[in-house]
Amino acid sequence: MVAENIKPLLDAGVAGINIEDGHDSADLLAKKIAAIRKVAEGQGVGLYINARTDVYLAGLVNPAEMVSECIKREKQYAEAGASGIFVPVVTNGEEIAQIAEHTTLPLNILAMPGLPKADHLANLGVKRLSAGTGVSKTIWATVAKTAKAFLTHGDFNAFNIEATPANDLQTMFSSDK
Repeated sequence: MVAENIKPLLDAGVAGINIEDGHDSADLLAKKIAAIRKVAEGQGVGLYINARTDVYLAGLVNPAEMVSECIKREKQYAEAGASGIFVPVVTNGEEIAQIAEHTTLPLNILAMPGLPKADHLANLGVKRLSAGTGVSKTIWATVAKTAKAFLTHGDFNAFNIEATPANDLQTMFSSDK
């Protein structure tokens, strides 16, 4: 099924995908990766397959086993044809360094509170940093706070908190760039 679903994406010119194991077995994701890789190569496409493991995100194993489980899954996904490994929700620098040291694929981490700064992550071996939903969640939290102040308290000052001037917005979204 996954092999059939990838064909329209390849036809549309997609250069890369994320695919995750979730609560399913690593074996199942490895089979999906292998099927996707086979279809992509059959169409002459060097598709980037970023394999996301939810070991940390879903707490798939006890904390003492998370690093070794990520490494085990990375090896399985790499063998199946993955191009990168994505380990969201890991924030401990030592654990990140251990994962990076024992993997062959570029390591992708999710930007989130508690994570070392980007330059330090690079030194630990992280090759890709994803914002995920972080930017949009931050925006919507600001929208909710501003709307509540305005609608509940009639507080118009909420409109001025670090607001981007209209001219700057016009320039940002101008097609003249």
